[in-house]
Amino acid sequence: MVPGPESPPNEDRGMNNSHDDLRQEIALFRYGVIADLVHLPVGAPGAGALMRAKAERNYVIPGSERTRVAANTIRGWVNLYRRGGFDALYPRARTDRGQPRRLAPEVAERLVALKTGNPRCSVRAIIRMARDEGIEDPLAPSTVHRLLSREGLFDRKPPDGADRRRFAFRDAGELWMSDVMHGPKVRHGRVRRKTYLIAFIDDATRVVPFAAFAMSENTSAFLPVFRNALIRRGLPARLYVEYVARHIFDDMCRVRLCAGSPATP
Repeated sequence: MVPGPESPPNEDRGMNNSHDDLRQEIALFRYGVIADLVHLPVGAPGAGALMRAKAERNYVIPGSERTRVAANTIRGWVNLYRRGGFDALYPRARTDRGQPRRLAPEVAERLVALKTGNPRCSVRAIIRMARDEGIEDPLAPSTVHRLLSREGLFDRKPPDGADRRRFAFRDAGELWMSDVMHGPKVRHGRVRRKTYLIAFIDDATRVVPFAAFAMSENTSAFLPVFRNALIRRGLPARLYVEYVARHIFDDMCRVRLCAGSPATP
């Protein structure tokens, strides 16, 4: 494992462990996204297309509710890595850490009004509405969520009591999601081969039933990881896997497969 930056000697290690762990998770995630790009020559043919393809994928991003990474952001991570190595991928420590970030009163008032008028909309949808109205203030999802929570707006359910948010399951085991990240290259015989991190995550609890590195990202590499996840956590009601044919898992696992492509339930 790549070591993270050391904490200052006079800083309480117990209070900062979780923060440092998150920063390392973020750096590892960023490396996983760019691992196959950093070894390409600058300006290599196809690099731009590869970045755009990565920007179209959904990810489970540590410390964030976002699921996409912009191509320009990926390009920035590549440049950071080339200048400063793995340590450059660590997010910068906030100078205002420990101090609440505040929204301008008029912006907060408008966000509350938008949520009140659209109770079924998610935080991200409310932020998009505010952007469409020309609000350019920084609107971090966590900050907006805290504001709307203080106003009690998340306690208001639709008339039938159902939660309309997409991919927001309440109980463990209702939905597992799987994704593959590119890992570092390792020596395999006389050559160096790329590795792939195959992982499952429970949507409701964010628990990782199982994750493992493999030498490929095909079905034969996927199934042993899935089997170990089942042994540890049991059978999920739904499984979301991108770019996997439905019949493979319907036949072998009897799990309802919510595949983004090519099969859709």
